[in-house]
Amino acid sequence: MRYISRVDLDLTQIKYLNKQQQILKEIAIPFDSTSFWKNRYETIKSKGFLQKLFSMAGNRKRCMYCMDSKGSDIEHFHPKSLPPFDKMFQWKNWLLCCTDCGRNKGVQFPIDKEELPLLIDPTIENPWLFLDLDVNDTWGLIGRHDLSRDAISLKGQTTVTVLLLDREDLNKGYKKTWKRLVKIVEDFLHTPYEESEFIEVLLDDDDHHLLGWCFHGTGENESPFSELKQQHPEIWQRFVNHPELLIPATQEKL
Repeated sequence: MRYISRVDLDLTQIKYLNKQQQILKEIAIPFDSTSFWKNRYETIKSKGFLQKLFSMAGNRKRCMYCMDSKGSDIEHFHPKSLPPFDKMFQWKNWLLCCTDCGRNKGVQFPIDKEELPLLIDPTIENPWLFLDLDVNDTWGLIGRHDLSRDAISLKGQTTVTVLLLDREDLNKGYKKTWKRLVKIVEDFLHTPYEESEFIEVLLDDDDHHLLGWCFHGTGENESPFSELKQQHPEIWQRFVNHPELLIPATQEKL
């Protein structure tokens, strides 16, 4: 997972969602939320909402949960079949999702004692505050160890469990991407070249957006990124001070 910057809607899209919200207010409860959504889905696609989500995902149709290149559907972070139903047409509640993650999540929406979500919403929080990558064993995502509580992040572990983010096919992808990033950094440390070129190569080869873990998670302690931090602090700070560089949809050329 990675942090995703949510883009704004145009006026026509905003009016459409407001209209659907008003219709929902006038419908007697209970009602068939699945059919209600399905009957409007083609219109939703025609109005460019999916294209907005694609742009947020870096125009690669990456699932916003697992980062696999199968993101093809609108996912309701707060399930559309669970009250309050007005979240069905809230733009901030929509993510781009693949079939596997959508099926795994289903209508699950665990909350904590304060009734706050126990699933990571990548559009409002940095997933690497709650997640870790197990590069020593499974290569899967795990809940991050919270030093302040000396416990595994409940939100991180719940997200992994509900979405099955530690499934084998994903782990293979994480491992492949990590080894590729390691090679790039090791080569640079051995024979440094133009800074901007190095950063661009690193970004282009990060298929699973692990650089967020490397620069803003516990990956900073893993070799060779720990050496990069020590030997090239100026490059390190460019990522740390400008996390938007790790977001393809809004990435500026360095």
